[in-house]
Amino acid sequence: MDDTTTPSTPEDLPVILDPQELVDYLVRDPPDYGSEELFTMLVGVGRDHGPYVIAALHSHGALDQRHAGVVVPLVWSMVEHPLLALETDTWRELFSFAGYTFNGRRRVKPRTPRLLYRGADEAHRAGWSWTEDRQQAQWFADRTIHPTPGRVWQAVVEPARLLARITSTRQGEREWVVDTEGLDISLATWTVSRSPEWPSSRRVRSLPAASVAGEPNRSERGSRVPTLAPRAADVIDRPRPR
Repeated sequence: MDDTTTPSTPEDLPVILDPQELVDYLVRDPPDYGSEELFTMLVGVGRDHGPYVIAALHSHGALDQRHAGVVVPLVWSMVEHPLLALETDTWRELFSFAGYTFNGRRRVKPRTPRLLYRGADEAHRAGWSWTEDRQQAQWFADRTIHPTPGRVWQAVVEPARLLARITSTRQGEREWVVDTEGLDISLATWTVSRSPEWPSSRRVRSLPAASVAGEPNRSERGSRVPTLAPRAADVIDRPRPR
């Protein structure tokens, strides 16, 4: 929450369950709110609709840049399939507007490339969620949800591609959000056995937010403001599918 506004208290916030109604309210008659209050309102419409609301606010010029550094990685984490919820171009624009952040706080980007890993099947190897933890990537690769066998992929990622760093949401998960367009991705050169103790806990903390590597990358180009995703269960404490 920024320190330059006097935010509304929870009891002052309206209970709005429809995503478009929330967008209309925040565009036409916005309350004096901070990042935490915005998060509370986003939870009300359901986690899979958070990206739509934030993208719509941004397209209307109604997303405060002070809040964007918190809520952009937050909605990335809370949605089940980030790259299905919004187009990659829209995510790219949102992360650019938010600036590079580490756990919701603006930071200078790393100066050197990072060797990162991703556990996914071949069709989804270019998703945007990566980790420096090889064992964590192996855990995602070993999951049984993949249409084809999961593998561990690796890439040397230059700093310009690093959009956000998220370690504070689910215990044990260390995520880098990476713009993979044109990235050279290859199979990892060695393997590890997944530890049965990882991950030890996957409870989500309130702010700031993020989840780890592995959403399918099947988004299609379309309008700048996305259509609504199907409503999902309003919980964010289970791991996202790879």
